[in-house]
Amino acid sequence: MNENTESTLDPNEDDLPLMANAGYMLVRHYVLDLTVNFDRKVINSTIVLFLEANQEHKKAPHSVGTGCCPSSQALSETEQPGPSCNPIARAAACSSVDKICNLSEHIGNSVTTVNSCNHSNKEWASGISGTREHCSDGADFELVLDCCDLVVNKVEEVNVIAAAGIEKLIRVDMPKSENGIYSQRLQSDVQRNVVEDILGLAAECWQEQHHYYLQCSQAPGCGELQFQTDMWSLKIKKPGVQTPQDFPRVLRICYETKPEGGSVRWTKDQSGSVSLPSCGHPAYPCRFQNTTAQAQDCIPFRVFAPDCLKLRSQEILFPLVARCLAAAHCVLGTHPFSRVDVLMVPASFSSLGMASPHIIFLSQSVLSGEKHLCGVRLCHEIAHAWFGLAIGARDWTEEWISEGFATYLEDVFWANAQKLSEEAAKEQQQLKSMLRWRRLQDELQNSEEELQVLRPNKESTGEVSDSGATIVKHGLNPGKTFMQVHYLKGYFFLHYLENRVGQKAFLKFFRLFVERFHGQLILSQDFLHMFMANFSELRSQGLSMEAIYQNWLDVAGLPKPFVDDTLKWTENRLVCEVQDEVAKWTKFNKKDRKGTSKRKRNDMVTFKELLPDQLVLLLELLFAVKSLSSRTLHWLQKHYCLREQDAEVRHRWCELVIKHKHTVAYGDLINFLEQDQAMGVYLYGELMVNEDAKQQQLVHRCFTKLQEEMDPSLQKVVAEMIL
Repeated sequence: MNENTESTLDPNEDDLPLMANAGYMLVRHYVLDLTVNFDRKVINSTIVLFLEANQEHKKAPHSVGTGCCPSSQALSETEQPGPSCNPIARAAACSSVDKICNLSEHIGNSVTTVNSCNHSNKEWASGISGTREHCSDGADFELVLDCCDLVVNKVEEVNVIAAAGIEKLIRVDMPKSENGIYSQRLQSDVQRNVVEDILGLAAECWQEQHHYYLQCSQAPGCGELQFQTDMWSLKIKKPGVQTPQDFPRVLRICYETKPEGGSVRWTKDQSGSVSLPSCGHPAYPCRFQNTTAQAQDCIPFRVFAPDCLKLRSQEILFPLVARCLAAAHCVLGTHPFSRVDVLMVPASFSSLGMASPHIIFLSQSVLSGEKHLCGVRLCHEIAHAWFGLAIGARDWTEEWISEGFATYLEDVFWANAQKLSEEAAKEQQQLKSMLRWRRLQDELQNSEEELQVLRPNKESTGEVSDSGATIVKHGLNPGKTFMQVHYLKGYFFLHYLENRVGQKAFLKFFRLFVERFHGQLILSQDFLHMFMANFSELRSQGLSMEAIYQNWLDVAGLPKPFVDDTLKWTENRLVCEVQDEVAKWTKFNKKDRKGTSKRKRNDMVTFKELLPDQLVLLLELLFAVKSLSSRTLHWLQKHYCLREQDAEVRHRWCELVIKHKHTVAYGDLINFLEQDQAMGVYLYGELMVNEDAKQQQLVHRCFTKLQEEMDPSLQKVVAEMIL
């Protein structure tokens, strides 16, 4: 992003600006101390940042280069650290916090608006330019951190020299005054040298390093710094300091969240108690270089659920965690993290799941039905440990790098967890591909083309301004939260590559890629360059990087040759079984509309039991039938016990209920909107489009009841539909 782009950036659009001048300063480590105030619904916090001047920003290559694990990837206390790592390489490619100096109020990858400020849009936009950081006019250097929805109370420099036990890091050749005290000029040099020595400790000294981090974080302040907040950032400066190299290396920032902040939401759990999920992580070193960790197929785990869901979690979820972790290890090898907790979250959670270091959040919706949906979603979130956490996207617009990979791997992990034969696994995968294909077609037909592109920045992907500022295209678009194009299109792209080389070779390549790029932030070309290098014969077959960009990553829709290949899914055994059942139900419905007696109907038709994914496809295909009688819908629900099925099946059942105005099942619809909110957004749209008075009354009653607890993005999207 060049300076002209920065100066014209409009915050009222749906792009998310990232303001941090990471081109000049990087956050190498932070120590966070939180106090939760339940009465005021705020979190008071101090965060101590350990900074490093970024000397290599302008000459960084497109590929981040080799490195070790992020600091969040740790061995348990009983494990021994592996070979030493280069701390500078690790810092250049750790996490979004390291890369972006992000102080935003957030959970996971979510960053939201809006900090109250008095600047107009024009004034705000003019402040984006990175010219002040160059300091060519003698102005003071400003450290810029991404920040929104926070009230900053104080920023101070930390006197690390006063930290307990730090004396042995102070160089003895440093000159002092007669009374043994450092001069003010030399004190800054000593502080910088101490911090550089701490940051430079090798990985085998990680315990000593973290001891120093903790001691320094508790040291007293040595002077408050000037700061200013605007809509998207916190700007800090020390009068008289004109270069990043001379800027203080350890800062303490005191702040608190806002009750109305959109990223940290206060809600009640399923038992009615006010709650807020939290997670943390211990220290590194790199698990990928540790032989004990490499052999650990199932890392320690715990499952947390409210009292009302404990029994269900023990029956459904708990037995699956070990199986899915072991299946993932079988496919990709070393687990990036030493442990994992699984937390069941309330109905208002914005998705079916989310992964963070050492913790997986799962919606209560996955506990409905049998184990299928729970296992699939758990596998998806486990896959993010590798793709999304251990390996992240350097450009946040390339979300397919995490979501497309996780969607592809969830099938592989789940088939392995079920111990399916190769043929059975292929059948399940093709059935799943059929369902995803139908979903993707619907999204491609009902979304803007610009939102369908996997690399919306195209040739500018990964570029930042000299200051390090950039934007995430469509990052603030609330509707994009509920789109699955990047999940599904990324999934089909990976299957396209798999079909070119075979699944075994493709998964073997995945392990090589993880070994090469773990702990780094990547771009699409990093993956593709390594893929093309490992399968060089593909070039002679007409596959090139340019063709991939033009057909898959830089355009809307899907390539026509791939669309033609989808016809083979109709020959899948599981799909054929569903088509046979659809024909039976269609015939059953016709006879019912002609008034055939109940006894004769039951004598004439025998329906087959179906797998959950088959049931989803069955209900989708029946949705295409122009008219289903109430009696047919009644027997459909009764035969398959649809009210007891998983959320994916019940969602399709609700679509049939809406289409055919099946009023006796409106209770099922209301229950779904209340208990499965992350999936209910599509139903709101269908209820409004139907233009039925009873259905629209139902919508308004549900929205009035739920809007206060709804996820803000869901609330906004639904409100636009119905108000």
